[in-house]
Amino acid sequence: MNTHNIRFFLAMTTLFFAGCVTTAPQKKQQTAQTPEAPTSESTKAEEIDTVEATPWESAEALSAYCQEALTTITNTRTQLKSGNAEVDLLDTYNNMLIAIDRSMGWASLLANVSPEESVRKAAEKCKQLVADESTKISLDHKLYGVMSKVDTADLDAAGQRFVEHLLRDFRRSGVDQKEATRNRIAKIKADLVKLSQDFSRNVRSDVRKMTITDLSKLDGLPADWIKAHTSKDGKSVTVSTDYPDFYPFQTYCKDEALRKTLYQKFQSRGNPDNKKVLEQVLNLRFELAQLLGHKHWGAYNAGDKMVKNSDVIEKFIKEFSELVKPFAKKDIQGLLARKQKDDKSAKEVQAWDRFFYKTVVRKERFGLNPQELRPYFAYNQVRKGIFSVYSELFGISFKALPTEPVWHKSVEAFEMYLGEELVGKFFLDMHPRKDKFKHAAMFGIQTGLRSGQIPMASLVCNFPNPNENNGLMEHTQVTTYFHEFGHLIHHLMARSHKWVSQGGITTEWDFVEAPSQILEEWAWAPDVLAKFAKHVETGKPIPADLVQKLRKSEDFGKAAWVMRQVFYTAYSYFLHAQDPKKMDLDTFTNSIYKKHSLYPRVPESTVYTNFGHLMGYSSIYYTYMWSLVIAKDLFTRFESDGMMNKAVAKDYRQLILEPGGSRDASDLVRSFLGRDYNMDAFKIWLQGK
Repeated sequence: MNTHNIRFFLAMTTLFFAGCVTTAPQKKQQTAQTPEAPTSESTKAEEIDTVEATPWESAEALSAYCQEALTTITNTRTQLKSGNAEVDLLDTYNNMLIAIDRSMGWASLLANVSPEESVRKAAEKCKQLVADESTKISLDHKLYGVMSKVDTADLDAAGQRFVEHLLRDFRRSGVDQKEATRNRIAKIKADLVKLSQDFSRNVRSDVRKMTITDLSKLDGLPADWIKAHTSKDGKSVTVSTDYPDFYPFQTYCKDEALRKTLYQKFQSRGNPDNKKVLEQVLNLRFELAQLLGHKHWGAYNAGDKMVKNSDVIEKFIKEFSELVKPFAKKDIQGLLARKQKDDKSAKEVQAWDRFFYKTVVRKERFGLNPQELRPYFAYNQVRKGIFSVYSELFGISFKALPTEPVWHKSVEAFEMYLGEELVGKFFLDMHPRKDKFKHAAMFGIQTGLRSGQIPMASLVCNFPNPNENNGLMEHTQVTTYFHEFGHLIHHLMARSHKWVSQGGITTEWDFVEAPSQILEEWAWAPDVLAKFAKHVETGKPIPADLVQKLRKSEDFGKAAWVMRQVFYTAYSYFLHAQDPKKMDLDTFTNSIYKKHSLYPRVPESTVYTNFGHLMGYSSIYYTYMWSLVIAKDLFTRFESDGMMNKAVAKDYRQLILEPGGSRDASDLVRSFLGRDYNMDAFKIWLQGK
């Protein structure tokens, strides 16, 4: 998941670059808007005037939009330090954050989705400029002095939390360091923004392909998939490293040599350029952490998370790995035994075997052929189904906006309502194209506020296009859709806070995945699937026995998947838990493979050149498994009272989603469960009980 805008500013003030709109009176159709610069009087967030804009129309439009926001940000910072007694410091500071939220939201999105290179470049430049202003704020000693004198005695709990976190983030940024140190911090931050953009751009643009002329080697692949990839003369099939190509090919192609070739291409994306980029990033992060009095970046980065310190992360990785590994090894033994039926000389399972043989074993043990599922998961039908499920669960409705301006013809726009109330607006940019973000994420565009500013966001995914053979999806893609839509709902629901740093997904970073991971459960529920999974040709609902096969087969390979996440968790953390000048990336990579991977490393596998979370999550990829433990515990209430139980769903909406970042995540969970969370539910799930 990517979250941007205000989260970006909070990240920048604590030196953690995350990188994943309009306001005005609520009306049925809106376009992006830009805040005016503040006047000499105190400017409150709800008083900001806006002008209509569609910043994706051109590089010039986006640059103008960005410059308006920059003017607001710089003028507001000056105003805060003016000593004018009439200035409401907290409201004015909040107004400055709103300008950052809007400009960074659009810039982050358009840098990843605009089909126009000039717009993408303008968006990257805008992110750099806004990040620079954010850095100036976070290191402004005079501003810190002004804000630290705010009297919080008469503030409510939300206001006191706003000030507490504001001052905490100032201190974590290094505002109390000497001027020379603050200047160095500013330079490091600016360099990190640019390097992160370079890394992401290198992965996004590095699409590798292979062309197959012996079509008999495509045995196992779905006929509709082959048809969509066959050349006009019918003599060859071209496969790329983009997700809609890579995962079906790895899952169904019987030819191991071809699976291996594509895997090697996939794992070598970004190489060699990103190796140099990452080395620079690691050195800068380490220097930054040391300047701020921490032994390494991993230790610094843990400070404002649920874990509080890096010792907890290391303990979690160790204990989690020990818990999962026995079950994962059992999965691998099952895969190897099946592989040896095809190749008696096989002594280990390779990474390019895992999807293929998991599918084979599930078919032979449980009678599940994933290709039988695909006709029931045409993209348009899945989208309608997800809308229907979320509508029934949370009492919301969706309205299509067919005339809404968008940045690409395949993008769809919608409004979301709770009863008669307009909750927010969102976009669906769901299919692959050249130079677009390659993964699946929710990009927050604008945070909803009590003042009436509606939240906006976009899902950016790479699912099969319905204009190409109906866009038949894998069940894993359906699960991903539920997950990412969960992020979207979270962002839109947390819309009624005064302080922008408490709206949207602004809870601790190691909790943000839980509210989406829990919603993956609905992608496995027979009653839920029966409502929308209908055959693309006959219209008949998915057979109950096929769903039962899907459920029964779920447990096999689960632990191996979790162990793969442990590998990435250990990789991201320990990469940042040492002096990079004393580390060789390949030696380090080999050591993590040896300790935490179920599959051997191949020389072509340069995980450090295409593991995109190294730029966003950096050292805290552990958050996915940390959040999963919490998500499994949260789900126990639905499991007990019914998956479509509206009372439980209402509690979930009001106690988990709507609070945003106004309370600590542990408090949110406790309010929903009536107790502290634990690992019991996760252990039961892992063991398949």
